[in-house]
Amino acid sequence: MRDENYRWGDDPADHRELDAWLTRDPWADLDPVSVYTRADAIADGVLVDATPAAQALGLAVPAAFTARAWGELGCADGDALRRVLGAVALALVMESRMRGRDVVRVELALRGPEGWVACWAAVDGDGLTVGCEGED
Repeated sequence: MRDENYRWGDDPADHRELDAWLTRDPWADLDPVSVYTRADAIADGVLVDATPAAQALGLAVPAAFTARAWGELGCADGDALRRVLGAVALALVMESRMRGRDVVRVELALRGPEGWVACWAAVDGDGLTVGCEGED
């Protein structure tokens, strides 16, 4: 029992309690309501898997395009797919070097069969994803 002169922080146990609270995982006790995975998105046609082409270019991460980006950039053509993946990889590397740190998302304009397309490319734990402006 603490006396009336006690102030929080006087006892080392207070700091252990605070450290435990600050380093807790706030999501640990929660159950997800639903989970929509990258594999689900590919199976549903929301994303188009481009991993084999990315690996052929030497990219070490899985790659996917949103269905809209795939169509607007003409990626069904193997040469166009390789050009787009090469441009995206180069943009990510250049942006990372200019900033001096890893970059996880870049905005760029890529040439499709119908003209220029405003796009983004992002790298996260699932791999590389390319989409059109306005898609998330």
